[in-house]
Amino acid sequence: MDADLDLDSDVQAVTVHPNPSAPPLPCHTHLAFPLQGTHLCTQSPGGAFTHHFAGNHHAVDFRSPPHTPVLAADDATVLEVSDTNTLSGIHVGCLFKWNSIMLQLPDGAVAEYVHIAHNSAKVKPGDKVSKGDVICLSGAVGFCPEPHLHFQLLENPDPKAVSLPCRFGPSSFEPQCGKYYNEQGEVVEVDEAGEMPSA
Repeated sequence: MDADLDLDSDVQAVTVHPNPSAPPLPCHTHLAFPLQGTHLCTQSPGGAFTHHFAGNHHAVDFRSPPHTPVLAADDATVLEVSDTNTLSGIHVGCLFKWNSIMLQLPDGAVAEYVHIAHNSAKVKPGDKVSKGDVICLSGAVGFCPEPHLHFQLLENPDPKAVSLPCRFGPSSFEPQCGKYYNEQGEVVEVDEAGEMPSA
């Protein structure tokens, strides 16, 4: 047997979302945009790449330079913090090696932030955070083809909980893949770096 052989598997039962078109699932509106600055939405709810499971159907991904400040979606209690992993890339061995923070919102829903940077958490379990607080920095840890933040809401902390629809900012917008956003909503004009043009 080859001692250098490295085998990994991601085989698991696929659970599809029981009702992906919102009702009767509650939709959380006016959440704080999860990142400082302007960012491209690279995968929106129901995205064909990875957003087709029950637990992440309503998730959104935003391309973000490493170490971009990540913000609390609402007033919340910190449930879990994992920021010790360092693996990155699209090897199957990275699938379950991500870093994340989970916040429990006042109604029991859970906001999860995935692929955060190694040792970047600014909070610990049990901490209370306010909407818009910086909780960590974005990264590219885990199964991650490029640096980005994966954000999702779950109905509760159960590992089998389904995802919930969510909207951001004062205008309560839902990000769509291929468009740029900041806390105010869609940004039509961006420069090559993905930033709003200066006035």
